Amino acid sequence: PTSSADGSTLNTYHVLLAALRRRLPPSASAIVLRPTTGSHLLGIDGYTNTKSIIGTGESITSRKFDVGGRKWFMKYYPNGYDDDCADSISVYVDVAAGYDRRVAGHVRLSLLDHAGKPVSSPYDHSTEEPEIIDFKAHMCGERSLIKREELERSEHLLKDDCFTVRCDLTVIDEQVLTVDLNHQAVLAPAAAAVVPPSDLHRHLSELLLSKEGADVDIQLGDSDGETFHAHRWVLAARSPVLKAELSALPTPAALRLAAMDTEAFKALLHFIYTDTLPDTKKQEDEDTMAGQLLAAADMYKMERLKLICEDKLRKRIGMGNVAITLALAEQHHCRVLKDACLEFLASPGNLKAAMATDGFEHLKATAPSVLMELVMKQLA
Repeated sequence: PTSSADGSTLNTYHVLLAALRRRLPPSASAIVLRPTTGSHLLGIDGYTNTKSIIGTGESITSRKFDVGGRKWFMKYYPNGYDDDCADSISVYVDVAAGYDRRVAGHVRLSLLDHAGKPVSSPYDHSTEEPEIIDFKAHMCGERSLIKREELERSEHLLKDDCFTVRCDLTVIDEQVLTVDLNHQAVLAPAAAAVVPPSDLHRHLSELLLSKEGADVDIQLGDSDGETFHAHRWVLAARSPVLKAELSALPTPAALRLAAMDTEAFKALLHFIYTDTLPDTKKQEDEDTMAGQLLAAADMYKMERLKLICEDKLRKRIGMGNVAITLALAEQHHCRVLKDACLEFLASPGNLKAAMATDGFEHLKATAPSVLMELVMKQLA
């Protein structure tokens, strides 16, 4: 026979045993050490002067830029890092002082053509596996990015005594993060079905090309030129200005819009339907197209397209187009683009060269108030 006390103890034992046998859910964590990447463009304006004034082993330092939570800078050696590469241009990247922790990473340097695209050369190592460098101990770069003679012969790299170097920097910080994870997410089997990316833009593009169900006929300007066919609901959804104009018209509608280059309007329609811009064959065409589309985007209140065009033009600012671009930025209230143009012209050499272009006459005629801002920047 078992006493009531013994029975109570036995019941407690069985409860504890059942609890121990019950599998508790596992925990999960991860060690995270991910690299951070960033890019910086270094423009050399007045190449001839830099190689005349700066000796071998001497460098000019760029403005600092941020990658991976640290400040970095580029060092430009117009006559080479040392006597062994005195016939070449050397470029290095280094971390700014003031950081205690070790930081490693790698650098790719490339020369850009007038269109902003990397140009391959016998000294291009972009296809090689990059070497990981401890930036606390060494700076990283190219002793012979390009021989000066080759640069000076090149029609694609050196223009108006200017060229551009692109730095692609990958930073690996020694600081390791540990994070908690949901163990069910870690152990979950891979999904059986792979979900493809959205192809809505492709279907809408096909709808535009096929003209199926189109209920708006569009003509540009006062002339009876090419007629474009579109869908009322797409136009109204993408532009409040077009929505207002279409609301006063019957279906089907005949819509006459402000005069515009035919190819630029085709690109505008392409963006309205797909939210992307079509490819252009030449850089000059891309710059012209971006300017025309920026004006159209401002007219039809399409802010995303306006910002895309503004960014494209900002990246293409050069001696030959800065005055035209500045006038465009002022006319269409593009503050970021305007500031970029003014910063480019803050260099006395750039301003002097730009004043000799036809675009500067256009700037004086269309945006005279900007000239006062230029003067104030020069005096600041």
